[in-house]
Amino acid sequence: MTATAPNTPERLLEVHDLKVHFPIRIGFPKREVSRIRAVDGVSFHINAGETLGLVGESGCGKSTTTRALLRVTPPTDGRIDYRKPDGSHIDIAKASEDDMVPVYRDMRAVFQDPQASLNPRMRVIDIIGEVLLVNGLASGPALEARVGELLRKVGLPPEAMWRFPHAFSGGERQRISIARALAPNPRFVIADEAVSALDVSVRAQIINLLQDLQAELGLTYLFVSHDLSVVRHICNRVAVMYVGRIVEIADVEDIFAKPRHPYTEALLSAVPVADPTIKGRSRRIRLPGDVADPGNVPPGCAFHPRCRFATDRCKVETPALQPTATPGHQAACHYADSLDLRGAFDIQ
Repeated sequence: MTATAPNTPERLLEVHDLKVHFPIRIGFPKREVSRIRAVDGVSFHINAGETLGLVGESGCGKSTTTRALLRVTPPTDGRIDYRKPDGSHIDIAKASEDDMVPVYRDMRAVFQDPQASLNPRMRVIDIIGEVLLVNGLASGPALEARVGELLRKVGLPPEAMWRFPHAFSGGERQRISIARALAPNPRFVIADEAVSALDVSVRAQIINLLQDLQAELGLTYLFVSHDLSVVRHICNRVAVMYVGRIVEIADVEDIFAKPRHPYTEALLSAVPVADPTIKGRSRRIRLPGDVADPGNVPPGCAFHPRCRFATDRCKVETPALQPTATPGHQAACHYADSLDLRGAFDIQ
């Protein structure tokens, strides 16, 4: 038996060739004529205690991926291997509802719009306490004490539990959403655009809160966002999605310094730089056309109609996500190691 290398990160979640397809049916009787390939062969892993960022344009499949991980949207194919607290593993993609009950306690989510995700007819004590009651974790005075403790942990006074969501600001409502997610003591939290609906100053407060909670509780995050400035601040690694596939994945500083996929380079070129010396010098790469239709994906590399480096090979051969010359850095590009791409703060 091969010994485990020292300091090898422990993997909490491994996703293998995940697919989520939605059939398009017409006629009578209904017959399938096409498929929307919202997620089409995604593979990645998340180490315990780290934050993996999942980025890309709207419609690239980020939220569908998270919904598949939570089994809100059933996966079409693939494997989602989750390591439970006792060290055993479960394939979320194929697990029964009964087997998923303990997983739902250990894997929680914070959504984009706190106003939409909090029941306006329930007080905060009921919103958070419902999680405790359903999971048999607390009731009566113990429930009230636990809700107060969770509110203090997210920076709100315990007496806030007696108020309704409309009495709070957007940032405070998101703090309540985070407290609800933490109620059953999870290890893994999916933050799906959790700060995108907030003002810039409030956004920074919530990001700092998430980092503090991670350090205190040993949480693991999947952080979904389209804001690369935020991703660089909070994430350890980044996975870039385009039309249902991951096109690049690496440590955050590696991707920002030296992207290996032209799509990543274009995303990074839009990151604002707080440097008055570069004012007036354009660094933005403006891609032609729109994101490909997941119901009619171009042959070969899905990005080739928008890529200035595309060759005839790109039009017919789909590139696999494979290692590049940089250790730990993977890219789905035929020319990943030969292209001279700009980092986030390069000016040409």
